[in-house]
Amino acid sequence: MKAGAGLESFVSDLSDIASPMVSQVVFDHFSACAVRGFPPLPEDDLYLYGFAEDDVKDELAHIARRQGWRIPTDREVQGVSTLRDVAALMASLSES
Repeated sequence: MKAGAGLESFVSDLSDIASPMVSQVVFDHFSACAVRGFPPLPEDDLYLYGFAEDDVKDELAHIARRQGWRIPTDREVQGVSTLRDVAALMASLSES
């Protein structure tokens, strides 16, 4: 397991950009995609979870839809490449 990794650390690391609830949604979603023993970290690249550039928009729309949040636009998804980026975008969608 990554040193100091886990939900509490993930939420704390993202407290400047996302609520604990949004951070937990992102953590839980990507934990299901992660290799066992390697929980998500904010700086993780989405490619670590098997998402190619074309998959990112669909994956983010899936997360937003499950939560009842607004679906991100193509423009909003541009440049999203790490879990920190995902959390920031999801935070904005959850407030819309």
